[in-house]
Amino acid sequence: MAKSKNHTNHNQNYKDHRNGIKKAKFSIFDRSHKMRSKGLERKLRRNNKMSAKKNRSPKEQLAIRMGCLHRQLARALKARAAKKERKGEKSAAAGKKDKKPKPAAKTAAKPSAKPSAKAGKK
Repeated sequence: MAKSKNHTNHNQNYKDHRNGIKKAKFSIFDRSHKMRSKGLERKLRRNNKMSAKKNRSPKEQLAIRMGCLHRQLARALKARAAKKERKGEKSAAAGKKDKKPKPAAKTAAKPSAKPSAKAGKK
């Protein structure tokens, strides 16, 4: 008896194109997408985390460094502004303590003794 056929690619192309051949959404090794770590062994998880942290491209490293610098600068500026505000509040509080408020009733009831010079010239 003759051997039977082992393999054929007949109709496979048609079946593949029925719903269209789509680009893969992401690869496991693609860095731009994160692989789920749920269900992975702890050692493997830790190793993946460390390797992702250490093996970055120069562009990624530079971006991270610049981001850190920007964050540090922002923190420093914010702290400086807060310090100035606190200093301003203290000086304003000290200025208020020096000046004693005058009673409103006395100043309003007191008529001016001298007529103003400008009023007399008219």
